[in-house]
Amino acid sequence: MAGFVVHEVAADVVVRVTRAMPGLPAAVDREVERLWQAASRRVAGGGAGRMFNGRVFSANVITPRLITGHLTEYRRVVAQMEQPGLFAGLGVRSFAVCGVLRCAGGVVVGRRHRAAIYQPGMWQLAPAGSVDAVL
Repeated sequence: MAGFVVHEVAADVVVRVTRAMPGLPAAVDREVERLWQAASRRVAGGGAGRMFNGRVFSANVITPRLITGHLTEYRRVVAQMEQPGLFAGLGVRSFAVCGVLRCAGGVVVGRRHRAAIYQPGMWQLAPAGSVDAVL
């Protein structure tokens, strides 16, 4: 798990949205959009489909029984992955979940598309993903 921070949480952990998505200075927002557009072109050109700028959860505080945070745009997540130095201005702390799908013949894993924006070509457990907003 090199490069990842793993937090152990209780089975009854509560996740709460406790603040609105922070605004961005115009220059940072332009850079986020530039990186988003470049990544979108790269992913589409590689055959991995189209990216969608949905809302995802960004954790602010993580304790074993309570996780608080805010909803942010996926384009901010992508921009921060593309340019980690943007963390100071964006502060996105992605909150992802995964499970293990066990079948009679073993465990299900999947390989990410080679043009995926995040961990291209890597193997992962299924199901996996981010926590989207409930509308």
